[in-house]
Amino acid sequence: MIDTRDPGLRRLLTIQQPRVVARRQLAELGASEDDVRRMLRRGELHRWHAGVYRLDTGPPTAEQRLWAAVLLFPRAALHRESALPGAAGLPAHVLVPHRTSTRRQVPGVSVTRSRQFDARVQPRTSPPRVSLEDAAVEAADLAVDLGHRLTLLADLLHTRRTTAQRVLAEVGAAPTLRHRAEIAALLTDIEAGTSSVLEREFLHRVQRAHGLPVGDRQRRAVSRVGVTYRDVELTRWGVVVELDGRAFHDDPRARARDLQRDLASLEQGLVTVRLGWSQVVRDPCTTAEALAGVLRARGWTGRTARCPRCP
Repeated sequence: MIDTRDPGLRRLLTIQQPRVVARRQLAELGASEDDVRRMLRRGELHRWHAGVYRLDTGPPTAEQRLWAAVLLFPRAALHRESALPGAAGLPAHVLVPHRTSTRRQVPGVSVTRSRQFDARVQPRTSPPRVSLEDAAVEAADLAVDLGHRLTLLADLLHTRRTTAQRVLAEVGAAPTLRHRAEIAALLTDIEAGTSSVLEREFLHRVQRAHGLPVGDRQRRAVSRVGVTYRDVELTRWGVVVELDGRAFHDDPRARARDLQRDLASLEQGLVTVRLGWSQVVRDPCTTAEALAGVLRARGWTGRTARCPRCP
């Protein structure tokens, strides 16, 4: 007879898995059908999905949802967004071998069959999952638009758990990608310091498209307001560009902090140009000409280029 006091089951439920267990795992530990029915009757276990149980009755955690999705099948692994750090959203994306029957539909679980299951799943991961690079590239390729792709890739790289070069290698190795070129371009930009859609659009629409100097991105600065990171610093000409992505609302406290940063930069001899979505996306050509004027006033001798959007 086995119940939740069994050392092997306790270890599985509290150390190896987050209080979630599959029926087949109970059988592997020696639990009979009568044992399972007794644990359910006593409230020691609670049915969740078909063949999956948990100890708790309250709202499941994100980790429990991911584990439950994997435990639905004898062999399964997390992929796409579900295999990335901080995965919490629904549905839970699971990968299964190609011959696995997926006729059973479970709310909140998206199942994909793969002929490359064994090659893609990482050994000794808990719960089983594909590599970070595999997950990121697949999720980015299926993202709804460029903004979502960039955010996903930038968030992953900022965890420092992988590098742009490793993800780029996965882009090159993936057999089929609809947005291969765009993902590769995004990764190249992120590696150069671009970490938001607005920064990327500024780099491409304003700076590169019009032949302006690019400068340093996310430059660490120490001033009387503490340690800050400047979006773009054109050190040679004493110009800082701060990109304000607050498109639909304003935060007075954030605005006050921005002004304090601008004042601190001015004390160090740096003039700040603060730009938002309208200047970068709607009217990049006028913005580029204005920024070129600021740079020329501070010693830049270059010439701007015309882009296809220029009037």
